Amino acid sequence: MGTLAYCDYIAHTLVKPALEKDAKTDGGIMKDVGLVKMDLCPKAGYMVSTLKTLIATDVNGNRYKISIEQI
Repeated sequence: MGTLAYCDYIAHTLVKPALEKDAKTDGGIMKDVGLVKMDLCPKAGYMVSTLKTLIATDVNGNRYKISIEQI
């Protein structure tokens, strides 16, 4: 059995909240922050990899795909 990976923790506790805080702060540059998505098998729904992604949009409408994955 391998060691624990903390991709969920990093995505849900560090990255997403930081972007959301910026979006709610006067002068912040983020406009919108999407949900954290898991890398799941489309047919069976099981976890394919540790990859977690989210999409964020800045105040100028530029979109960013942010990925967190154990390597």
